[in-house]
Amino acid sequence: MKEIVTPIFSSPLIHLADIGLDPTNLQKIVSEIPFYATGKNGDEGTYISQDQYLLNNLPEEKEHFLKIFNSIKNYHLKYENTEFKITTSWATCKKPGYPISKYHCHKNSMFSAVYYLGDDPEEYLPPLLFENFQSPNCFQVTPTEYNLVNATQWVVSPRAGELVIFPSYLFHAIGTSENTNNRHSIAMNFFPIGEIGTEDSRISVSLN
Repeated sequence: MKEIVTPIFSSPLIHLADIGLDPTNLQKIVSEIPFYATGKNGDEGTYISQDQYLLNNLPEEKEHFLKIFNSIKNYHLKYENTEFKITTSWATCKKPGYPISKYHCHKNSMFSAVYYLGDDPEEYLPPLLFENFQSPNCFQVTPTEYNLVNATQWVVSPRAGELVIFPSYLFHAIGTSENTNNRHSIAMNFFPIGEIGTEDSRISVSLN
C-alpha cells in the first residue's frame, strides 16, 4: 500500500545559523541600552528595549537581516514579486529563573524574526515556544508520538548567532532560562510594501 501524508496549509518556520553577524558584539551593544519590564500577566522577568526601532541605529545589521529575509521569501516562499520592509525592531531580555513569558503574536506584521545574542555558540539559550491555540480538532486525544501532522506545540532550542523567522500570526513565548545569565535577542517585524493584492483587494502600501 502506498501512502502519502501531506501537512497542508502549513506555517513556515525557518531556523538559520551562521548568518554572518557577530552576536557577541551585538550582545555588548544591547546590554547597554535601556529596557523596561513588560510586567503583565505572566511576563515577569521579561524586559523589552525602550527603543522600538532599534535597527534604525544599526543600519548595516538591518540591511543584512533584510537581505537574508529576501533570500528566504524568494527561494522558499516564492514571494519574488513582493517587496518587504522591516518596521519595528527591539531587543528582549529574559532574566534567569523566571517562568515562560506570556504567549503572544505580532499584529500589523506578516513575518517576524528573532536573532539570538551571546558569546558562547555552543550554549543553548531559553527555548522559543510555539503553540496552536486554534487547533480544529475538538477531541482531546493524545498521540504516542508528536510530529508535523499532529503537533499543537513546537519548540525551537536556539543558540547565539542563530536567526528564527516565522509568520507573525503564530503564538509564541520565551521559555524558562536554565543558565545564570540574561538571555538577549533582537526581534523584528516584516511588512509587505508596494502594490499588493488583485482586483477589488488591490492596495498600494508605502511606509516611512
